[in-house]
Amino acid sequence: AIFDAYDHYLRGLAGIYHGTKECLDGALRHLYMAIDLDPHFASAYATAAWCYVRRKTNGWVCDRAFENAETDRLTRRAVELGADDAVALCEAGFARAFVLNELDAGAALIDRALSINPNLASAWQASGLVRNYLCEPIVALDHLGHAMRLSPLDPLLTGLQSGTALAYF
Repeated sequence: AIFDAYDHYLRGLAGIYHGTKECLDGALRHLYMAIDLDPHFASAYATAAWCYVRRKTNGWVCDRAFENAETDRLTRRAVELGADDAVALCEAGFARAFVLNELDAGAALIDRALSINPNLASAWQASGLVRNYLCEPIVALDHLGHAMRLSPLDPLLTGLQSGTALAYF
């Protein structure tokens, strides 16, 4: 069957959270196919960058220079295309903070995402984690707690709990 860009995007999203390198590699393939089919799909760029966050988190980085350069390219394009897309800004911001260690720039993009959609739980989570990295534990606790209230059954609840524990530490 032939898929359109959004089908590939959804398949990419589904593959991100399975927890295996193979599924994450498959997710990236789908996201790049989505970008090939629709070069103006901001969230596809941002979610592909998010895959590099997951690769770094899990110790699956193969070529740090390439992955950093690709994260930079993907996030810049996501922000360029998705100036009003809270998901794209959130994911791009967190990728810039976590992969590229651009904490202030990442926090600013996440703040923009929250100004567009103050009910985006993933943006509150990303903000809380970045605030931890910026040594702002009080703000981190507030933002992570807000994310948990918005999405109490979040499948990634352990990430919120870990971020909260880090803020207390």
